[in-house]
Amino acid sequence: RSIPTPFRSSSSNALYRPNRNSGGTAGNPNINAGQPLDYGLSPSPISQDFAAAVAETAYSPSGSHQGFNMTLDFGLHGDVHVLTGNGTNMGSVPFAAGDPVFYTHHCNIDRIWASWNNAGRANPTSSSWLNKTFIFADEHCNKVIGKIDDFKSIVPLNYTYDSFVRIPGGRVLNLGNLKFLAVQEGITIPNPPDPYHIAIPLNDEATSRLKLQTRSLVGSSSEVRLVLRNLTAKESPEVLYAVYVGLPAGSRTVPKGAKPVGYVNFFESAMPGMAMNEPQNRFHSFDVTEALRGAKMAGTERSLNVTLQPLGRPKAGAAPTIGRMELVATE
Repeated sequence: RSIPTPFRSSSSNALYRPNRNSGGTAGNPNINAGQPLDYGLSPSPISQDFAAAVAETAYSPSGSHQGFNMTLDFGLHGDVHVLTGNGTNMGSVPFAAGDPVFYTHHCNIDRIWASWNNAGRANPTSSSWLNKTFIFADEHCNKVIGKIDDFKSIVPLNYTYDSFVRIPGGRVLNLGNLKFLAVQEGITIPNPPDPYHIAIPLNDEATSRLKLQTRSLVGSSSEVRLVLRNLTAKESPEVLYAVYVGLPAGSRTVPKGAKPVGYVNFFESAMPGMAMNEPQNRFHSFDVTEALRGAKMAGTERSLNVTLQPLGRPKAGAAPTIGRMELVATE
């Protein structure tokens, strides 16, 4: 989980960059000292988001599931950027490619995609996806236009990898009826490094469940997911946010032993044009079924507390915003 030694061995090394993260704390590891990217974080966002991506059997989103591409892009991909560098390094889109680690990181993202394909997972076949174009520069700085159809497989490009990652067996997605239990819109996260609590109001469907299902929002056969849509920011906050459900509202610290349901990064949210998905189509999705199954709630409760804990001090003026937060049950 540490970046390879050749990238951090000495300041005279062409692969070395001094402006990587150096805090030595959870969420801001000392990269050039060899601390792992997920130093001090449990569960590890690297492990958690990698597992979530390769478990997806469909490339594109469906219902409240992100699909492989979106899960990998907005999860593991962004996590590594933010945990490696700051606003003049890997943590900011305009500067990220200035660090040689950028290219190794993106080769690994490509390797994960190739591994997913090797396991029999299919890419989209629509003409709109295959013919989507991107502009590059060649070795002579001349403009080159390429489309996805030219690069969707490593086989015709005549390269391979020494090893591929193991892809687990396909899981059966619960894509039944979606039932909204709570919705909150227009959430701007403040700058202080304290936990930020959001009370999302429960609707009648949710309160009925609390009364009928022994004070639980989770039915015997349901999956409940927390969905965060339309993430934007004026500039990158340069930190990850740990996401919790059901913590005490108003607490100034996260209780010891509390486990986040996942992590959010805003790496691409300040420059949505860099992604294929515009902000209104981008979302993070977390399975909160087990977290809520163990959280007994009063039948009279009218809201669920969602907590975002920045892992470090967010950049002043970043103004990260969640356009819409949903609690959704699938049955």
